[in-house]
Amino acid sequence: MKKILNISSLAAPKSGAALLATLLLAVGFIALGFTVPALLQRLVRPIEFISLESKDPRDVHMKNKVLFKPGFKRDVWYMWQGLQDDSSPLDLLAIVVENKTATFFQLDPNKSNVNTGKLVPVPYRASCMSCHSNGPRAMRPKKVVARGMQATFYRLTVALLNIRIKLYGSLENKPYAKDKKTIASFHPLKPSQVYALDLESCIKCHAKGGIRAPLTNEQWWTARHLVSTGSMPPWPYQISSGDKAALLGSGRVTAN
Repeated sequence: MKKILNISSLAAPKSGAALLATLLLAVGFIALGFTVPALLQRLVRPIEFISLESKDPRDVHMKNKVLFKPGFKRDVWYMWQGLQDDSSPLDLLAIVVENKTATFFQLDPNKSNVNTGKLVPVPYRASCMSCHSNGPRAMRPKKVVARGMQATFYRLTVALLNIRIKLYGSLENKPYAKDKKTIASFHPLKPSQVYALDLESCIKCHAKGGIRAPLTNEQWWTARHLVSTGSMPPWPYQISSGDKAALLGSGRVTAN
């Protein structure tokens, strides 16, 4: 004779602890069911924040809006940037990550379309290589432009997107065109003026064949700022006193 399963014996936990564990598990699944779809939806919606790093000539932190458009082999990062108290249209920028390269665009905000992926480039208004050595940079908001649960989702999304950026590994930066004028405006220095920042504390990651592209003196100001604010190097790494003095000193790091 087949053994009959007594379903009634499984209807409820037999102890208060088991009942509490079951309730917590159920609440966890319900919360996960609401949170994950909302978070995934947030990943492909713009995130607005006041940047901790980007400042205007008056030393006022700038406002940024970032939109991540992931793809199977090609990711596109859009960023709108402008002054906090300025009502004029924001600059529209884009970084396309594909085949271990990051291509930088300054876009026409009226002719480009972030929904269809139409990119209409215009001349750079700033030198991309001044701030970027390895494709998209981690987002470091001073303040998110949201409140309550939306602000929580913003912070979670920023954390997840920063992980995505880390997972790219080493990337090669490229301008959107190969003409001399575009290449010249992409770099803040002439090729003959560029040299590597071979600081021992930095080349543990930023090196040829490393997990990040090498740093050059084009990123000196950015590296100096990140070290001075404690944003770099990332935990658990530390910067030596000699390297810190070289970056934060009054003069630029010189070529070896």
